[in-house]
Amino acid sequence: MRGPRDADQPWKEAGAARFVDPRLQALSWAVLAPNPHNMQPWLIDLADEDRIDIYFQTDRGLPQTDPWDRQLTIGFGAFTELLVMGAAHAGYQAEVSPFPDGAPQPKLDGRRIVSIRLRAEQAQADPLFSAVLRRRTDRGNYALEPLGQDVGGAIAAELRNPAGFDLHDDEADVVALRDLAIRAFEIEMRTPLTWMESIDVMRIGRAEMDAEPWGLALRGPMIEFGRLVGAVSRESLADPAGAGFQTGLDMFNTAIASTPAFVSQVTPGNSRLDQFETGRDWLRLHLAATRLGLTLQPCSQALQEYAEQAEPYAEIHERLAPSGGTVQMFARIGRANAFRRRRAGRSKLG
Repeated sequence: MRGPRDADQPWKEAGAARFVDPRLQALSWAVLAPNPHNMQPWLIDLADEDRIDIYFQTDRGLPQTDPWDRQLTIGFGAFTELLVMGAAHAGYQAEVSPFPDGAPQPKLDGRRIVSIRLRAEQAQADPLFSAVLRRRTDRGNYALEPLGQDVGGAIAAELRNPAGFDLHDDEADVVALRDLAIRAFEIEMRTPLTWMESIDVMRIGRAEMDAEPWGLALRGPMIEFGRLVGAVSRESLADPAGAGFQTGLDMFNTAIASTPAFVSQVTPGNSRLDQFETGRDWLRLHLAATRLGLTLQPCSQALQEYAEQAEPYAEIHERLAPSGGTVQMFARIGRANAFRRRRAGRSKLG
């Protein structure tokens, strides 16, 4: 029944006093950033005494589901924004220079993604930073209840580019977006190359999570029991006729059916800088939602640029970017259902 040890350690050590170098202090927070498939694709070079250069670890790509590295670039933006917040928390100003060697196209390569200099100038602490250790991607069921008055406005007020953000809570829109998310996810699962990309980085149970603390995680008592008796395995998850495959599909469909609203981020173009800045705001969006007692899960399948997703991709752009532009992020938003809220409360008291 124990949880993973090493895989959860960064959450316990963020900002620890042993990180004397302010760059390491900032990085200890940045590594908690959300990123596609939890690939953690960053390579860090502490180049000068006040500089951090960040590169792409090329063997951590997602060539099937993210063929042009768009989602990975968004992840680098989220990493950078959390680094900036962590630096401010330690009393340093971070100067961010995205793509100082030129924006890599059509895929990320060996050039720097971003270069950051820390200045010993008192930076204003970001109010969103208080939510960093509480932020999680929540794939469970949400409560089918209104989010509250002007949630969209409260989130938009925390963003660097609020014009690209939208909250979709109209009942007819939500029904259509639920259906779109379900169809796109099933396409990904039933396309062998894209689904195996997830299976290949799936960590089943605490031992695998501690051995390789990156990638996708299946955790909890039921997973540990299923692994021990052979009911949860990569083979079962990969086989469309297997119980694990169908259970995964059913769980996603049930979660989507419990979604009261969605959020999206749209950019006028689709440059590397557009993608990077989307990631900075995605981190802020997620932290703002966390402070409001809300939780999020990206539903990125319909935004993925491979042939089998062409129809959902066109449909989501028609719905969410009818005047043009690129839908960079699409996610469900809500509150954990009442049972999970009570359980979390008991856990905190314990």
